[in-house]
Amino acid sequence: MLLAEAARQSGLRCPEKVGVLTVMGTDLATRAKLTCLRYDFRKMGHRAVAVLGAENPIHESLPPQLVPGETT
Repeated sequence: MLLAEAARQSGLRCPEKVGVLTVMGTDLATRAKLTCLRYDFRKMGHRAVAVLGAENPIHESLPPQLVPGETT
């Protein structure tokens, strides 16, 4: 939030010239209307526990969800 505001105050047009993106997607970022890449951290935790108990290596990736805001 501070970075987006500082860019605007410096005369950088956000999102026209510069974009701000957060990867946490917290409620604070959403209320500030920042563009977010969100991950399902609960699913990530469940998968981590499954990997720890697996006999064979497991490779998985979880796709992010883009939540557009006013900063991109």
